[in-house]
Amino acid sequence: MRKYLNQKGQSTVEYILLLAVIISLALAFLNSPIVKRFVGSESEMMKLMYVRMIYAYRHGRMGEEDESNYEREHETYFDKVNGESRFFAPAEKYP
Repeated sequence: MRKYLNQKGQSTVEYILLLAVIISLALAFLNSPIVKRFVGSESEMMKLMYVRMIYAYRHGRMGEEDESNYEREHETYFDKVNGESRFFAPAEKYP
């Protein structure tokens, strides 16, 4: 019985040490130059995602090249072919 009293909490300590090793390995991997070159804030992949997200936010559709002319009718709000908007408005001007 005395033998088991000295080992109380042994598995907890082992799990904490194992967690520390896993966290250290993950941080070493994520901070490596190879990973930063692929998914870092200045990587080509992140720059492409940034450009696509800005375009999608502004135009409401997928794309990359922003050819905005900033005219009165926005292409996602006003259909130039049918001359309609997808938003409703009052029939008469409000006084």
